[in-house]
Amino acid sequence: MESTVSAPLRVRTPPAHAARARPTGETKAQEDKETDNSGVPQVATTFDFLDWYESLCQSSIKVNDAPYEAYYKQLEDRKEECVALMNQISATMGDLNKLSEEYKLVSDKTNALHTMSEQLLADQNKLSSIGDEIKHNLHYFTQVEHLSQRLNSPTMSVNSDSFFNVLAKIDECLEYMKAHPSVVHCWT
Repeated sequence: MESTVSAPLRVRTPPAHAARARPTGETKAQEDKETDNSGVPQVATTFDFLDWYESLCQSSIKVNDAPYEAYYKQLEDRKEECVALMNQISATMGDLNKLSEEYKLVSDKTNALHTMSEQLLADQNKLSSIGDEIKHNLHYFTQVEHLSQRLNSPTMSVNSDSFFNVLAKIDECLEYMKAHPSVVHCWT
C-alpha cells in the first residue's frame, strides 16, 4: 500500500502594496457603498481584502505613531535651537578670546609703561641729588665773586661785622677746598 502525500496547497497572495485597480469612474460615494454600517468594507476578492488590510495597517501605524512623531518633531526643533545656541556660544567665545588677547596686550603695555615711569622717576631722583651735590660744591666757588665784590666795596670797613662775616666765609671756602682737593683740581 502506497500512501500518497500531497503537498499542502499554497495560496499565492499579492504583495501588500498591490492595490486593487478601480475603474476610473468610481467615486467616494461608490466606495462608501461598498462598506457596511460597521465601517468594514465588503470584501469580494482576496485583492479587496489585502487592500483593506493594508489601509487598516497604515492608518493604525499613523495613529499609534502620532505621539512619537510629535515628540520627534519637538526633538528636531530642540536640536536646531541647540545648534543655534552652540553657534552663538562659539561666536561669543571667539569674541571673548579676542578681548582677552587685547586686554593682555594693553596690560603688558601698561606694565611696561609703569616700569619705564618708575625707572624715569628713579633717574630723576638720582639726577636731582647729583644736581644738589653739584650746587653744594659750586657754592664755595661762586662765593669768590660775591666775596670779592663785598671786599672791594667802598663802604666796607675793616671794623664792621660784615667784614668779619666775609673773612669767616673765606675761611669756610678754604677749609672746603683743603678737604676736597679732587674738586679743586677739576676746576683748574
